[in-house]
Amino acid sequence: MNLRNRLSLALSVILSSFVGLSAVSRAENRIIEASGQVMLQREGWSNFRPVQVGTKVNVGDRLQVATGVEAIVRCGDNTLWRLLTGNPYPVTYGCSNNPLLLRIGKQSDNAPGGHNSAIPYVISPRRTFVRSDRVKLRWNPVAEASSYSVRLVRQRDRAVLWEQEVKGTEIDYPGKPSLEPGEEYLLVIESNNGKSSQLDEGANLSGFKRLSPDEVQQVEAERKTLAQQELSQEAKALALADIYIREELLYEAIATLESLAKTKSKMIAVYQNLGDLYRYVGLNSLAESRYQQAIALATSS
Repeated sequence: MNLRNRLSLALSVILSSFVGLSAVSRAENRIIEASGQVMLQREGWSNFRPVQVGTKVNVGDRLQVATGVEAIVRCGDNTLWRLLTGNPYPVTYGCSNNPLLLRIGKQSDNAPGGHNSAIPYVISPRRTFVRSDRVKLRWNPVAEASSYSVRLVRQRDRAVLWEQEVKGTEIDYPGKPSLEPGEEYLLVIESNNGKSSQLDEGANLSGFKRLSPDEVQQVEAERKTLAQQELSQEAKALALADIYIREELLYEAIATLESLAKTKSKMIAVYQNLGDLYRYVGLNSLAESRYQQAIALATSS
């Protein structure tokens, strides 16, 4: 079975087996904390089913928690809804019925690439927006390569704006020349044994852009609001990733979720969202790995 088919199978297993999981492109109301079992009834369902923390909930869904259980939903507008025990409540009781939508595409919006280990394909930034000029550039290590030529190219006219020889597989872009909002940039890597990132089948989709100052200011305001909310560090990280995803700061969303993965989080949504993000940006080997972790957690629980 080829990689793409394995990814499709992995995703279908997760989505069909666990009712709480949804694609990262849907409304970003999310169950962010719970001291016990939360029950969910999706729109059109005849009954309630148990779901995990990290589950995204949509307009039309209903939630219920037993007496003594405390649960919090973080709504798409950054407000917190603390569920009342007893009767079931529609999501619109606690969250706006016009939720913000995450803008990274539909579940079928895949990008090819990121699976040929013989080439230095771009890992980050890739198919994302960034907030500043200073960005960490990363790429896949190539066997028997001892150095890499790294070039920053302006997509519009293919002008090389910056170039550097690197021994390892990452470097911080110094921020000069500045990245201009509205321009698309492409990272091109060539190893000293003749391999190029342009051989990656997803190379034409791997560009990145910078957010406008107004958009950056909005993100900072939301980050500040989130920092002041009484949530666990794991819940804050999951919510911060949602903020980044909505603004297409996928480079930072991945880093935020990976920080949770490194703590060996037991939240299935962390690994499924990472799989969805990697698949969207075109890093399909990494997507497969994270989907497999989500499946392993799902089957063990």
